[in-house]
Amino acid sequence: MRFRTKITKDSLFHLSSLVATLEKVSSSNCVILLSKDLMRITVVATGPDDVQAFAELQPEHVFEDYNMKLAKRAGGVPHLVVESHMSTMEMNVAQDIPVKASGRFLMNAEEADYYKAPVVPVSQVQLEMPVQRSMRAVVDRMKGKCSPPGKRCRCIDKYLYLDANMRGQLVVRLETDSATIKTFFTQLSPRYEGMERGPQHNRDNKATLKVDAKKLATVLQVYGMSFEGAILCFVENVSLITHVFLAASIGTATFYQPVMVSMADE
Repeated sequence: MRFRTKITKDSLFHLSSLVATLEKVSSSNCVILLSKDLMRITVVATGPDDVQAFAELQPEHVFEDYNMKLAKRAGGVPHLVVESHMSTMEMNVAQDIPVKASGRFLMNAEEADYYKAPVVPVSQVQLEMPVQRSMRAVVDRMKGKCSPPGKRCRCIDKYLYLDANMRGQLVVRLETDSATIKTFFTQLSPRYEGMERGPQHNRDNKATLKVDAKKLATVLQVYGMSFEGAILCFVENVSLITHVFLAASIGTATFYQPVMVSMADE
């Protein structure tokens, strides 16, 4: 089965960077859900500790005159019809994609719900991610490099601690029996969207997450994407959520990284 439509040059660059990042986050399969108003990409997790990734794109910001409908063709076979218009060449393009009414190509509502983003508790802390790639560089250095079996491992520790508060401070911390290494990020903008109470009640909030260093470094591949901004959401004992606003308002991408028990509960 092939999917074909027209895409603008700028949108192609943004979409390509998104797909490349999703591929680095997980080598598992992905599911693409298409509708007239939304294009959703879900990276399928293969285990409870895997990073889950979800992207929601606005077709009108990605494709030119994007249109989709379900129609029957010869023999009564259902087809997904994708129509678009390429204004630079004054060309109309249509692609008929055969689908199976009771097979893996067409999902019912219950099956589609399985690939939606998980429902998680309200974040204790939400901060705008540092715009520069400095956070990615810090995590890459702290996680070190694991050597093949039989050779000395250069990893200092498998896990990192993230200490964050709504006053705009994030500390990336590495602990061993003999030393503690900390890197401080300050003056990060707090974000209050979706929090239970207003700024006056949340400004003293803080959270500590224990995360797999290698997986965090993988999530921070988002710095290779074309994006307008990103928010780090800290949900203690549940997840580190990285919510990315893609460039040119084409949509969003959200990454859910499972965490270990926070220090407060150890």
